[in-house]
Amino acid sequence: MAKKLYLHIKWDETREKNCSRAGDDGIYDVEINEGDEFKLICHLKKATVTKLTDDEVTLDIPDKGEYILRLNETATIRYSDGHQSCGDWVDERLTYEIKLSDMSLDEYEASLPELDIKDGVLINARPKGEVAVVPEGVVEIGHKAFCETKIKEVVLPSTLKKISWFAFSECRYLKRVTLPDGLESLGFYSFADTGLEDINFPSSLMKIDKCTFQNTPFFEKIENKKFVIFADRFLYLYNGYDDTVEVPDGVEVICSGAFTSRKPDDDYCFRTPKRIILPGSVKRIDEYAFKYMYGLQEINLSGDIDIAPTAFDQSGYKTNYEAFLADKGEKK
Repeated sequence: MAKKLYLHIKWDETREKNCSRAGDDGIYDVEINEGDEFKLICHLKKATVTKLTDDEVTLDIPDKGEYILRLNETATIRYSDGHQSCGDWVDERLTYEIKLSDMSLDEYEASLPELDIKDGVLINARPKGEVAVVPEGVVEIGHKAFCETKIKEVVLPSTLKKISWFAFSECRYLKRVTLPDGLESLGFYSFADTGLEDINFPSSLMKIDKCTFQNTPFFEKIENKKFVIFADRFLYLYNGYDDTVEVPDGVEVICSGAFTSRKPDDDYCFRTPKRIILPGSVKRIDEYAFKYMYGLQEINLSGDIDIAPTAFDQSGYKTNYEAFLADKGEKK
């Protein structure tokens, strides 16, 4: 065999519990020869190269059997496990995409376009410089699109509507972002673990998910306030322990996890508010907004508020909320 061959192995580990997603992913390179054994990341057993030619490889994959890959073809291997944990169903999945290539991973990635865009969604970004310019026409920055890149600045298009989960997470050098008018949604952890120092909130913004700005200089400056409110409209986080909480007037959205996120040493089972007074300005309560609020007994809901079905999951108000829905002729 005259030329070197490589396996590009992309892996995605996910753990889902109560609709929340955690895990890790990555991509790495294995230069192969016949008879080689190599360990798949996150898997204890080794895969074996049982046959190799200039354009084909036969792999023996742990617990999955034999796979034959031809040059530039990809095999997808999935492992899954579901189990109960503390009364909750946990779904764990591990997915590998294994591609046979005659280019090293560095050579292969250098040959790819800087931005992968499909149907208006920026799926993957490989910025070659410190500034990334997203072209007009893109409506969504996809899941983990810029994750862990070294950009210092990003220019976003006026057409953008959504920034998805983990889109810019772990961009350590990214300090400032200007969100365009027309943007509607910021996803879970979308700017977490970045160098973000400042950000604007356009009037078009409708949703800010939990942990969007976790572990950023921007959030560290404000995270200890009793009420963390963005753009005078979004109650992003409540940090107090009052028996009765009166949400400030003008708040329109109770964000996902707003009353859920506590510091690690908090005893949330016993130190949660019993009564919450909402102002007439509140229009929406997002998912899991009051999760774990076991002591919550009273909240002045109205039929005009758009309430996510999971807003009161695992809270002391859940039974009352179901009665509230029944009075409206709705089911949870």
